[in-house]
Amino acid sequence: MVRQWQELFYHGRYSSVKMSSPDFTALAAAYGIEGALANNLDEADSIIQQVFQQNKPLLMVFDSTEEENVYPSSFSKCINF
Repeated sequence: MVRQWQELFYHGRYSSVKMSSPDFTALAAAYGIEGALANNLDEADSIIQQVFQQNKPLLMVFDSTEEENVYPSSFSKCINF
């Protein structure tokens, strides 16, 4: 959300918002759980089908674009109903 505000109100002058995450599939493997990474909607559909066919845990990781914005947004000095 902070990155989004920096994009919208400060013309992309980003500060301290670099998104990074651990390798969640490797983390799942460390705990003995299978992990699956989806980079697009087709892969996500496939992984979701796979998890419903199994009778064991599966960690699903859904990769999203770093520049994806979150809407609706509430702006300061606005009333939210």
